[in-house]
Amino acid sequence: MDDYIKKTRKPTFNQVLFGFIDKTGASDSDIYKKAGLDRRHFSKIRSNPDYRPGKNSTIALAIALELNKKEANELLTAAGYSLSESDTFDLVIRFCLEKKIYDIHNVNQALDYFSLKPLAGVLE
Repeated sequence: MDDYIKKTRKPTFNQVLFGFIDKTGASDSDIYKKAGLDRRHFSKIRSNPDYRPGKNSTIALAIALELNKKEANELLTAAGYSLSESDTFDLVIRFCLEKKIYDIHNVNQALDYFSLKPLAGVLE
């Protein structure tokens, strides 16, 4: 079983997230501000390699990083989530990723159009 886990294990959420941040060349603060996350929450993500934020925070980070659908799925999967093809909230997020809608306020307007909650933890 140990061998299986060693061979099969994918990078942690922390590793995937900071890999994407490094690729962008943006600072941590640029990303967490764009995602609408507060500094303390982001610090918890940064300092605890085993920490997994909620699905909405993970989506907000994917949008802030301007990830394409495949990259966003990689980030979500690393956190233990996925985007469903039958849930309206998830479909709105998929649409925004496919259409490269990366402004968090525009994403929240799209969610509001369907009377869905905005991305949680997002500062207004």
